[in-house]
Amino acid sequence: MQLAHGSPRHSEHPLTPGARADSPQWAYSAGALEKEVYLPGDQHYLPLGSAKQYKMPEACWALEYARGNIASMMPFGVMDTLSSTVDVWTLAQTIYVSAKWMAYNLVVLGKV
Repeated sequence: MQLAHGSPRHSEHPLTPGARADSPQWAYSAGALEKEVYLPGDQHYLPLGSAKQYKMPEACWALEYARGNIASMMPFGVMDTLSSTVDVWTLAQTIYVSAKWMAYNLVVLGKV
């Protein structure tokens, strides 16, 4: 299975901690002609405001961690779900849990 993924420009700092099988992850920065190769266990940091294209050529998976304005990512996740995975049940659960904790942080903890 091959997977290619592009990252839109977000206002948070995504980090791919690099939990992968026996295959590397390839990445290309916008306009780059040379690929970046991340081996199993490597951390792949995406700086604020940058965009990259990813490819996982063989048996490979990655776990993404993001911090910052996570709410700004929600429209991208919704559109991805509706246009590719069509997993509406998981989308509904994600929106419910996200809205619940955002409201809790805003109302109860006073975080903006």
